[in-house]
Amino acid sequence: MADNLQTTDLEEWEEIGDEVQQVHDDLIELVHTLNAVPKTVWRDEFDQAKDGVDGLKNVLDNRLFEEHPDEASVDTFYGGAE
Repeated sequence: MADNLQTTDLEEWEEIGDEVQQVHDDLIELVHTLNAVPKTVWRDEFDQAKDGVDGLKNVLDNRLFEEHPDEASVDTFYGGAE
């Protein structure tokens, strides 16, 4: 890790992970409501939003591992260890 790298403590990363995962879950849940509208109206924008959240999870997960390589877990942004 670079000496001048701004870091975030592990507890903050866990909070960030929880919130990002909640956004992801809410987006997936939104599909149930959107199904009342033809998919041709919303599908492209929904896919862009989901790709954006997935991309955010990826860059944040990479940064977490850069900052805390010995303590980081993929579960922070991708779940699995509940």
